[in-house]
Amino acid sequence: GHGPRRHHPFARRHVLTGLASTTTALAALLLDVHAPALATYYSEPIVPPDNENVNVHVDELGFAVDFPAKWVELRDMELAREVGVMCSYLNPRDQSETLAVYRQQLDTKQNFTAASPTERYLGGVDAFAKRLVDAAPGQTLALARKRVQSDGLVMYDVAWTANGSTAGAFGSIYELRAITVDGDGVQWTTRGTASRTRWITRRAKDVETCVRS
Repeated sequence: GHGPRRHHPFARRHVLTGLASTTTALAALLLDVHAPALATYYSEPIVPPDNENVNVHVDELGFAVDFPAKWVELRDMELAREVGVMCSYLNPRDQSETLAVYRQQLDTKQNFTAASPTERYLGGVDAFAKRLVDAAPGQTLALARKRVQSDGLVMYDVAWTANGSTAGAFGSIYELRAITVDGDGVQWTTRGTASRTRWITRRAKDVETCVRS
């Protein structure tokens, strides 16, 4: 399998100009994706070999993440990597649907006696999820879960709905993050978003599958 597998809320009229930080200091790009700007800021739709349903991004740092077929990729990854964004994809047919991977070096441990790096650096999943959701107004927690993969990697799945200015033109956004910390204290986050309507009706199931892959 892949591992660690790990874009962004939307703000009108701001293209790569805003940064938002959670209490864990995870930077998130704010992108405006008006249709005329897609060709400027994103690649052409990426079609996987043999017309399969998913593409696989493999990074030189050794992580991999699935992303849906015919999505587009953010072009200016040099700028994005300055704020820890390792890859960023968007569904050009429904711009509420996004997928990105973030990387951040952590310095402060929350629990020195925990067995896994994820728990040592982030603390318990419930308290960690609350910090993420409380970092911006209009967010309501939907999921806070710890899971252990077959290779022993401890993952935190955290999801919430965002309304108001955080959701921008989409009215209500559902965001899911799968988060782990490696032995070097590097936090890896896979982040997927979709409109709340598409998420709860399972029309964004590809996003959920890729985040948890």
